[in-house]
Amino acid sequence: LCEGDIMSVQAIKQREYALNLDKEVDMMQTKPIAIEVKNLSITYKSLKAYSIKRNLLKLKKVDVKKFKAVNNVSFEVHSGEIIGIVGANGCGKSTLLRMLAGADKPDTGLIEYGGQISSKNPAQFKKYIGYIPQENPLFENLSVIDNLRFHYCGCMESLPPVMERFGLDKYTHYTVNKLSGGMKKRLSIACSLAGAPSILILDEPGASLDIVCKTDICNYLSNYSKNGGTVIITSHEECELALCSRMLFIENASIRELPPVTGTELMQLITKESLHA
Repeated sequence: LCEGDIMSVQAIKQREYALNLDKEVDMMQTKPIAIEVKNLSITYKSLKAYSIKRNLLKLKKVDVKKFKAVNNVSFEVHSGEIIGIVGANGCGKSTLLRMLAGADKPDTGLIEYGGQISSKNPAQFKKYIGYIPQENPLFENLSVIDNLRFHYCGCMESLPPVMERFGLDKYTHYTVNKLSGGMKKRLSIACSLAGAPSILILDEPGASLDIVCKTDICNYLSNYSKNGGTVIITSHEECELALCSRMLFIENASIRELPPVTGTELMQLITKESLHA
């Protein structure tokens, strides 16, 4: 297909998406709102050190610059939805997820879970959220079972089925630093499910994993959603993005909705949206 044909196909798909979205909105209005984000913003400081010469002495000067990582972002997510957060590297996807999970505190704005403002009651994060960050959140020198005990304190009876579901029962006494990347990710997800959270927030869960582990994670997320769980995910993996019923695109610290597409179409849409930002 030539470029003109591709753009025509995209235009048709976007129109179809708009029509389907109206239908989905009507359906979603019957489902409770799991997350409501209102005017969320956060500013970071960027430090840059460099040497200058003054009176034959070398001195270090530090410039402090502030930049908006997320600016006035608002959206809502209904129970059972899988929402993909997409955008270029460094656009603020991980920052947004950290705020949603309670790891970073926004400068302004509100996050509501189940109609309750989380910033006024931080315990709401623990009650509603299972968070799997990009970096490894596990205790590397502890065993698999000890990591799980730390998270499942008070609900140990729920551990056996979780361990079996994620194939961890054969690695009970392995220390985490002896596990493969795929097994560490499985363990991270298992730990995040302590307390049976109704919302999972995952930051590129399939990165650097083999196809078997990626497929298993996708199957789990699909079933989790079908059972009423809500998922917010950042990803570059086709199988994970294909699960998304909606996609939110971050550019210049702002957010807007895109049709749920993957692969080349997604890259072309992101490029097109970036050019018009």
